[in-house]
Amino acid sequence: MIIRYLLGPAFHSSALIERILSDDSDMTWQIVANNIQKGIDTSFLDVDQYGEVTALGDGLMIIRYLWNLPLLLTQMKSILLSKEKCRIIY
Repeated sequence: MIIRYLLGPAFHSSALIERILSDDSDMTWQIVANNIQKGIDTSFLDVDQYGEVTALGDGLMIIRYLWNLPLLLTQMKSILLSKEKCRIIY
């Protein structure tokens, strides 16, 4: 849902949670969107600390972390990020 939200206004609606949450869930797309926006506003989701949260930067880093691919994350860090800007999230 984070990447969907970061992809832009097309997903700032019920499309954000479409086919993700169960039908009996109390979560609404507005609640999910607000929680993601809080993560952006507080820089919590700015994994690479470049001052901007992006779907293809921070979003993919979060997915790789959640998939528990530390080797891939390490390789990506060394290729894409300067050492001064990298926040290790292990």
